[in-house]
Amino acid sequence: MPRLRILVTVLVAAASGNLVVGCTPSKPSGRPPSNPAPAAPLAGPQTFSVSVDATSASIPLAADQYFPNEFQVHPGDTIKFNEVWSGEPHTVSLGSLVDQGPTSTALPTFFPRPGRGSDPIPAAAQPCFLDTGAPPATAACPKADQPAFSGGQAFYSSGWLPPTSTFAVPLSPTINPGTYAFRCLVHPNMTGKIHVVPPGQTIPGPVQVTTAGTAQLAAVVTALVPAAQDAALVTATNVAGITAGGGVTTTLATTFGPAELDVAASQTLAFNVYGTHAIAVNPPDSALGLLTQGSDGVVHANNPAIRSLGGEPPPLGVQTRARTVFGGSYDGSGFHNSGLLTSLPPGLLTYTLQFTAPGTYSLRCLVHPAMTATVKVSP
Repeated sequence: MPRLRILVTVLVAAASGNLVVGCTPSKPSGRPPSNPAPAAPLAGPQTFSVSVDATSASIPLAADQYFPNEFQVHPGDTIKFNEVWSGEPHTVSLGSLVDQGPTSTALPTFFPRPGRGSDPIPAAAQPCFLDTGAPPATAACPKADQPAFSGGQAFYSSGWLPPTSTFAVPLSPTINPGTYAFRCLVHPNMTGKIHVVPPGQTIPGPVQVTTAGTAQLAAVVTALVPAAQDAALVTATNVAGITAGGGVTTTLATTFGPAELDVAASQTLAFNVYGTHAIAVNPPDSALGLLTQGSDGVVHANNPAIRSLGGEPPPLGVQTRARTVFGGSYDGSGFHNSGLLTSLPPGLLTYTLQFTAPGTYSLRCLVHPAMTATVKVSP
């Protein structure tokens, strides 16, 4: 959907007195602008770094991409996948089942019932290393120490990557040259390629690969900045727009626009939601993020983020028609949460919330914690 069409929708909605949570697509290529020049081969194995998701000083970002998503390595090298947490859950998964591409039916689905707040499938959410066979449908994989990636394993997965975590993939010295795919089990379009080349072949070094990832991210941000700036200009008498813009379905500019909202006491705000969000007032830190991990390593849905607190519970999953969810009223005390709102055409949701007490309150999306705003309520 072109960005212009969605911005027109935002402006019309704002003029009618509604807040808007929209999607403003851009068209970044998802690839580095140019291939880095090869570097002379170094003696011994090298360590390469890849960012999983991204942040930007220009705009709040949620990037369902790897940076870079394609690079060359030698047998015996190590690849470190570094989780840059935006709130979106991710995995790094490899193996022959992943190499089969979208046609593979043996890969575990991460969320069994999207939008319903169910715990994720254990084989997808927890580390799994299988030489042969398929992951269990409903149980965790057998516990095993992480081996080197030989290229021949059926399934080799990090499981859910907690914030700021790193999944290091040591490549076997005997791995065959070739191309090996990796992907996120949560986001099917979030994929990448590792090109293993013979030891004597010259390839870009770790610094150059990191630079290529930085350039890839810069291209995405450049494409999204105009959409975020346009969203910040959407205004009405007392309210303004919330936007979440997308790039080729894999990158979001997650920003409230504008960052400060001025309303009168007892005024009802209407949020026209696009995408997946949880709109909260004065949330505790424990409510941030869709997932949490126990001391035993088991990954669970983070219920304080997903479940509504005050007002009508939102409908489950994607809807087939437009609906309004009544959030009730907020009197200035405690934590209020819309719950998980999944809103995509044609079933777009409008979430309403009335502020009854004067004061200054923080708004935050519990799915994308960098997405914040302030509501100032006058008497």
